[in-house]
Amino acid sequence: MKLLKRRLSLDFIAFGLLIGIGYVIQLFPITPNMLIGFSVPLAVGFGRGFAEHRFVGSTSCWAGTGEWVLIVIAAHITSCYLAVLSWPYQNFTTVFGFTLLIILLPSVVLSTISYWIGVFAAVRLSRKRM
Repeated sequence: MKLLKRRLSLDFIAFGLLIGIGYVIQLFPITPNMLIGFSVPLAVGFGRGFAEHRFVGSTSCWAGTGEWVLIVIAAHITSCYLAVLSWPYQNFTTVFGFTLLIILLPSVVLSTISYWIGVFAAVRLSRKRM
């Protein structure tokens, strides 16, 4: 039960960071580009993979990956909904459909790779300490 609470805490923290950092970046007077947009899921994915191995311990490889992919998709859906709330002349279907292949698919692939690099880094660090 304690491990489940830790895992859920990591999930909510990762989800909040994906939404929060992405929203804060849009508030800055810089021009948000794809490099900045993809760097957020990469950094959060690495951190979640590292933290998952360090604080939760060894779990199923496929379960952790599937969980991460669901977090990224849920964050993307939430950010599309928040974009529609910010600009009411757009609708959710248009925003989600436009960003599906341009933003969501590369973000899922790249952040999953980053998640695995974080897991492997945590495994390697824990083996060095032994």
